[in-house]
Amino acid sequence: MRRASRPVGHFDILHSLSRHASVLELTGSEEESELLRMKTLRFWSDELGTFHRATLAEQRNYALFLIGEGREIEAEPILAELLRIRRLLDGERDPATLTSLNDYAQILESRGNALEAELLNRELVRLNRDVNGERHPDTISSLNNYASVLERLGRRDEALPLFAKAVRVSREVRGEQHPDTLRSLNNYAFTLERLSRLTEAETVFS
Repeated sequence: MRRASRPVGHFDILHSLSRHASVLELTGSEEESELLRMKTLRFWSDELGTFHRATLAEQRNYALFLIGEGREIEAEPILAELLRIRRLLDGERDPATLTSLNDYAQILESRGNALEAELLNRELVRLNRDVNGERHPDTISSLNNYASVLERLGRRDEALPLFAKAVRVSREVRGEQHPDTLRSLNNYAFTLERLSRLTEAETVFS
């Protein structure tokens, strides 16, 4: 039995609902935004199925909304499931899978699960290098994130050369004053300080 055809613009309305939810969030109407996001997600799932890319994108939007509200404990299983589905549908090298891998690694670290986050960040660096190359912004960011997890685990001797490389490549690709270059510089200097290499740390921003 065929599903009845939808009116022209039906999916445009769903996209508009999603955009309106973002506007509500920006204006401080978080409760209304959440209700609208849940309604939109339910519509996408009913109309296109749980595994459709539009549904998955809306699930990610909802998880990011939860993170923004400080509700990481609710967002974590959503991001874990998204990663599982992306790997199943698209394979580990697809850009959407890499985004999901990064999302999940970041929330694990933020919730204190640095050991598992280290494994995922290491995998992400490898995949970004293979798929995007050494000089791609996503590769640079994943390298910096991986080094940050290593530093958090106290493995500073391993983190330091990764920070140094992230700084060097980010300078070449993004420029000296790019926020991500400055973030890598700050991480590099901080790690030098923690290793008691104070003279080197002082020269990082000179």
